[in-house]
Amino acid sequence: MTAQVGETIRFDLPGRLGDPSRALKDDPRDRLLRKGLIRRHRARADRRAVQVSITAAGREIVDQATARRRALIAGILGRLPARQQSAVASALAAFAAAAGEIPDSQWPADPPAARSGTAGRS
Repeated sequence: MTAQVGETIRFDLPGRLGDPSRALKDDPRDRLLRKGLIRRHRARADRRAVQVSITAAGREIVDQATARRRALIAGILGRLPARQQSAVASALAAFAAAAGEIPDSQWPADPPAARSGTAGRS
């Protein structure tokens, strides 16, 4: 767009940028779905219900993020004296338990959908 000196240019900024409240309205699952990280499918027991499952790409991202988080924490713990390492590790384990985090020992080796090859099918 060009303009002459003294000319007033008006345009609809919200119209050009989109609805600023859209980010607050969008369902995060829709974004994950568009990126191919999850899939939706009808529940077999109740066809009115929609289930969400993670895709292989989504699982890879979760695994990468978890590995990165653990490496960062290990690096920080490694800079502490041994006695403090133990205390902080215990505190983090208690925090995770209080938050309801599922311990690694309780996760299946492969997600059930990946084993059966039927995830996402209706």
